[in-house]
Amino acid sequence: MKKVADVFYARKGTATGSASEKTEGNYVISGQKAGYYLVTDSFTNTPEAGAATLSRNVLAVVGDVTAKVKNDKPTVGKKVLTPAPADANSAGIGDTVAFQITGKVPNYAGYDKYFYVINDTLSTGLTFDGAQNVVVKVGETILTENTDYVVYTAQTNPKASEGHTFEVAFKRIKDYPVDTPITVTYSATVNENAVIGGTGNANETDVTYSNNPNDSSKGNPGENPKPGTDTPTGTSGKDMTVTYVAELDLTKYKDSVADANKLKGATFTLTGTSDVVRGKGEDIFTVDTNGAYWKLKDGTYTTTAPHGDITDDKDNVKVKSNYDAYESTTTKYALQHVTLYESEKEEIFMQGTSGEDGRIVFRGLGAGTYTLTEVVTPDGYNTAAPITFTIKIEVPGAITTGQENATYSVESITPEGTGITLKDGSATTGIYETNVIDKSGSTLPSTGGMGTTLFYVLGGVLLAAAVILLITRKRMSVR
Repeated sequence: MKKVADVFYARKGTATGSASEKTEGNYVISGQKAGYYLVTDSFTNTPEAGAATLSRNVLAVVGDVTAKVKNDKPTVGKKVLTPAPADANSAGIGDTVAFQITGKVPNYAGYDKYFYVINDTLSTGLTFDGAQNVVVKVGETILTENTDYVVYTAQTNPKASEGHTFEVAFKRIKDYPVDTPITVTYSATVNENAVIGGTGNANETDVTYSNNPNDSSKGNPGENPKPGTDTPTGTSGKDMTVTYVAELDLTKYKDSVADANKLKGATFTLTGTSDVVRGKGEDIFTVDTNGAYWKLKDGTYTTTAPHGDITDDKDNVKVKSNYDAYESTTTKYALQHVTLYESEKEEIFMQGTSGEDGRIVFRGLGAGTYTLTEVVTPDGYNTAAPITFTIKIEVPGAITTGQENATYSVESITPEGTGITLKDGSATTGIYETNVIDKSGSTLPSTGGMGTTLFYVLGGVLLAAAVILLITRKRMSVR
């Protein structure tokens, strides 16, 4: 009946009818004359909500027919690993950000072939760390690149779709049980193009999937998992994460804050610690019937296959069996390289020198504690005291539109009341400001070095004067 329905569908005319009643997703088509009818559904694509899926054609005979519309469309979720999954995070330029995409094996019932492609698009402020950092799992099984899936990027493969940073296309999605969880993890690095404050740096994901079982014979996912333009597909709604970044703007003045007093030539360092997530590569072995490794009883792995006694033509044992060394003589393993993500503290060091406008910009800061230190002071001015402060970034708990703002604040540690504020007093700009003043003149000599020498010289002169005065008085008393 399926084959006959396909023949009807291929030769269908333009006459159509519609259901007269809908109850809980069931459409009742009634009042038809005796005969054979092809029952199929139709839809209008709505990409923002995710394109629907068509049902398998039904071939009906005389009588009323109840047809249940399939209408189950794949969805995809996206989280940033902090390392706990979250919708948003904060980071600084150069920091690694880890992402996790989740989905499920789609309902491929009725399809001859099924295409399933996860698309990911990074903002210009994030740089993809490469396909080598992509880990794909179905259930608890880690898949093998090029055998089970292909990663397409604009840089490495011209078949990557325009506008996507990379795509993960599955070659054998119908080999896995429907509704089995799919997980894709990868990393990206915050770069100098990162948006400061505001709505941050978005990263969005969706999935392209087959959506018409009545026209699913085209293409071959096993050879080329990217569906062609003649293959019916839908695209799910998007899910996204956002990474927020801050900035510190310093203006250097002499004596007082005034446009005419902006001071050139002062060098500052910004040091401290920032909260980051680091990816660590690890080699693991997973059960794989096509693997090249066997596990030994001591916990190690070998590419030497297990074998029984090897004998000559007279049944003399030439090589004894090595079965006893193996945990299993039938289970094979594949070597997989995965990336694990852990939270760490990162040491930060930045340096800048004020120009004619007196400004130094420390761009791309994440939440953390920092110390601002003047290390080179223009001649004729005193060095400002170091400033220690904590940047706090409260990211949104949920990202729905990508237009959500983070909330920025600062806590001064030493000295108190350092004057670090948020630009325009706004808690959403992500730009911190401070004015640092160098006073004219010179400070008292410090202990040691020239300061100590001067005290010694002055002390010696005073001592000599005292001795001369004492001798003079004694001579006067003798006379």
